[in-house]
Amino acid sequence: MQTLSLYAMICLLAPLNGLSSLYMSVQTPTALPGAGLGFGMPNFPVRLRLPHSKNARVLLVDKVEYRELHAVAKLLVQSFYERAGLPRVLSELNRLQSNFHYDDSRHLMLAVRDEDTGDVVAYCDVDARPPPGGVATSTTYPRPYLSDLGVAKSWRRCGIATALVKVSEEVCMAWGFEHMHLKVDQTNVVARNMYAKLGYRVTSPEGIVLPVPPEGIPSDELANPVLQCTASRLMCTKEFV
Repeated sequence: MQTLSLYAMICLLAPLNGLSSLYMSVQTPTALPGAGLGFGMPNFPVRLRLPHSKNARVLLVDKVEYRELHAVAKLLVQSFYERAGLPRVLSELNRLQSNFHYDDSRHLMLAVRDEDTGDVVAYCDVDARPPPGGVATSTTYPRPYLSDLGVAKSWRRCGIATALVKVSEEVCMAWGFEHMHLKVDQTNVVARNMYAKLGYRVTSPEGIVLPVPPEGIPSDELANPVLQCTASRLMCTKEFV
């Protein structure tokens, strides 16, 4: 018998706070005794039934397998680079292989698979390992840190990115953390608004809180200088409690 975790109950109330109710369509993870905040690790694979997914297909969020890294490398290159040539793919593959989560106690590579075809349609990396030197800060080596969040072009606008962020948050809480960091390109208004709806605050490298710009208006075009930042990528942080 499954038990609703506290985080899942919070998500059920999300519409009251203006947040997406998408996670209500995600299979509720089994509540297990956890460290820190007491949240259980998601019961992988987590089944997603997204209301806007193509042909109502079932998608699975699961730990990446080593054999899938080539598919992940191609997805990331197509998501973040204009030129998706073989050298770029091989470079990403080498990076992924050298960073593979052999020890997943503080590091997880997560993929979203099409249950019918097994194709990887989205990916992200959640890292809570101690940084070099053992000193983590919010601007140099933030921990825990969500990165490489990419969704295949044919699967965008289905709510997959939101679902991946929420599953990643449960992972961080199961590890005992009270927050999660990520970075976003300051000109990516769509992503900035998505993170804002999920409760993330954008901060500059100096730690100044920056409001999310209105939909469709890049921050460097706004008249208010408080909203302007010269950094190409902005740090976003969400406190869970």
